[in-house]
Amino acid sequence: PDGTHAKVKVANINAVISNYTNIDSIVPMILKGSGYIENKAYFDIQLAFSYQLPQFNFNGTIKKFDLTDLNPLLKSYAPVNIKKGIVDQITFSGIAYKNSSAGTLTFLYHNLDIDLELKERAKWQSDILTFATNSYVNDANPAKPDMPPRVVKFNAQRDMNKGFLNMVLKSFFAGLKETILMSKENKETYR
Repeated sequence: PDGTHAKVKVANINAVISNYTNIDSIVPMILKGSGYIENKAYFDIQLAFSYQLPQFNFNGTIKKFDLTDLNPLLKSYAPVNIKKGIVDQITFSGIAYKNSSAGTLTFLYHNLDIDLELKERAKWQSDILTFATNSYVNDANPAKPDMPPRVVKFNAQRDMNKGFLNMVLKSFFAGLKETILMSKENKETYR
């Protein structure tokens, strides 16, 4: 969020591009990829780039992993430390337009325990905020076995000086944020 760079290790990448052409086509160019984030979280993604419109569709899945394995990556985006938590699956899809994106995300998890690490706050203030956060944020999605999972809508603004992968990442993080701290619109939909 502050514009600094984060290092992400992506390994065992497989990618396939189909329908790439310099001839006008109504069939989009498809990019399919898969790999491991930080050698822990398996993902697959598909992007469909339109030849007619300045937009692309994206669909992705991240399989089950221990959330604590991604603490180094998460710390580069937010002042949090995950004490425990298992991600069962994350699925997301959307459309990236010229200046923004919109889509849906489902983040299924359980046993989530977050520790906020706020440098500008005293330790006791961080502890109180951590307690409040863990009280407010559900430790699982779905919150109870008899309830449906939260599926959220997200929107993200595009930085026109950055490429398409940045738009996919911003969309993904916007969806995660909506799952944890739901907007009024998503709360009403979930109810």
